Amino acid sequence: MNQAQRHIFYQEQYDQHTRQAEGYQRQLHALGTFRLIIFCAAFACFFFLDGLTLVLLTLVALVAFLVLVKHAVNLRYARDKHRKCAALNTLEINAQKGDWSGFNDGSAFVQSKHRFSMDMDVFGKGSFYQLINRTVSIEGGALLAEKLANGSTTFALDRAATEELQQHMLWNQGFCAEGLLCDASEFKHDLRKVKGLHIQRHALAKYFRIAIPIGSLSMVALYALGYLDATIFLGYAALVLVYVGSGLKQTNQLAAELGSVANITKIRRRQMTLVSTLVSENKVFQDYIDACLKGDESLLTALSELERLQERIDYRMNLPVGVLLNVFLAWDLQLIHQLEQWQTKFAKDFNLHLEVFPTLEVWVSAAVYRFNNPSSVFALIEEACAPEITNLQHPFVPEETRVGNSLKFSENQHFLIITGPNMAGKSTFLRSVGIAFLSANAGFPVLADACKIPKRALYSSMRTVDDLNANSSYFHAELSRLKSIMDDMEAGVQVFVILDEILKGTNSVDKEKGSALFLQKMNRMGCMGIIATHDLSLCNLANADEHYVNQSFDSVIENNELSFDYRLRDGVCQNMNATFLLQKMGLIDDSTIVF
Repeated sequence: MNQAQRHIFYQEQYDQHTRQAEGYQRQLHALGTFRLIIFCAAFACFFFLDGLTLVLLTLVALVAFLVLVKHAVNLRYARDKHRKCAALNTLEINAQKGDWSGFNDGSAFVQSKHRFSMDMDVFGKGSFYQLINRTVSIEGGALLAEKLANGSTTFALDRAATEELQQHMLWNQGFCAEGLLCDASEFKHDLRKVKGLHIQRHALAKYFRIAIPIGSLSMVALYALGYLDATIFLGYAALVLVYVGSGLKQTNQLAAELGSVANITKIRRRQMTLVSTLVSENKVFQDYIDACLKGDESLLTALSELERLQERIDYRMNLPVGVLLNVFLAWDLQLIHQLEQWQTKFAKDFNLHLEVFPTLEVWVSAAVYRFNNPSSVFALIEEACAPEITNLQHPFVPEETRVGNSLKFSENQHFLIITGPNMAGKSTFLRSVGIAFLSANAGFPVLADACKIPKRALYSSMRTVDDLNANSSYFHAELSRLKSIMDDMEAGVQVFVILDEILKGTNSVDKEKGSALFLQKMNRMGCMGIIATHDLSLCNLANADEHYVNQSFDSVIENNELSFDYRLRDGVCQNMNATFLLQKMGLIDDSTIVF
């Protein structure tokens, strides 16, 4: 599916969901009018009817009113979900145009001292995180950040899930839309706390839970048969309420705790119901889904039973209803017993099972990214191999203007030294390589035709800044960055490093000598990587040592105009453009310049 077809797909989905949301809104308006008519008709019955007819019609009106209220809740849910789906498609349409600012940018995960994330624009406004992010919960966003920053440990499963879910874009949007029906602030209420809820109760509570309903029904029967005075029955009811009320403070606390996660429980149950509809021919992914759905102790069953328990708690929140339920059924005691049963049955694996939701959100993010970039591939990561990436592209560059370049290290090659004029594409290429490495290590697709990389940790030094608070100069900050890389290598870390014009804070001669010595030491320590530089003297390393290879980007100055093709070539760059650009902008005297 090309870009134009994807745009049509998202536009059609937006139109369809918008129409459906508007249809449900019209039904809600009609239902509201109908409810008002029923209420008015029932009210009028008190003036025109009496006796059994009044009672029957009132009951019918009440039942009809309650049915319509429940139907209205369902209509409102359907309307809101279609609105969320329409909004998601709007974001995708904008992303296709190069504006992905509508997605969370992961600014909370920015780490100034991280080994590559600042240089590769991983987090923050306009970042790779923002481009790929389709998570809807706090946990999902955090897991995505963790994978991008530190890599994945489940490559086979990540690939299987991404390849499967990219074929189910409607499912992906439905799953995300469900999550968006819950306010982001509500995700702060952790479902895991249900596992640890505990209320102290009287030792005889387990007996009273059964005895009170039997006693209440017996009292009613005796009263109806005329064997019991109303005063005795009321006295019995008062005793029951006193006993149940003795634990009211704790029961109310329980109700508040469970009520705070009621919306999340409902959302997660609906999402898990969607998961139950997935059927994959990929055994790795299907086994994962089956593990989430297995038997009576599955996450879906746990969430369904928890949701029913929360609904029962809602009944007691109405004072008259709560009093009747406790008098006749010892309702609060039943709720505590049901929570304990739930904990006994599900608490053991509940926290572990809940990890399926942020994991699925990350997989949906990867699947949407691959759907939007169908030419992307999954990397082959080997313990020891020469990096080889074919037609590598940068995902930030608009699809219609992307220029692909290939990276291929020979068996003995350790370093690629790239030269080239300003604006020719060096930094973009370096970041393309960096994003390829971090994507591969995170289990995400790589924007290339083929990708094979060694199992090495990615490090970079491209965008070092001075730290005034720490009284640190730019040069000192860069040295500290390079030292941290060297320290990790000395500790045994296998490194792939990306460097852009290192030692910028010192004079040219010192910079050339220091850069060469630093690269030679990294080479001796078994490091691999790429360095972009304007110092052509560094290219001499390739003349004396096969571990270094020169490649370059170049520019063309023709008819007093500057142009670039952004193609990586073998050898050392032959043209520089700084003087030409200064002359074009009138910043230097061009009378002494000859081109």
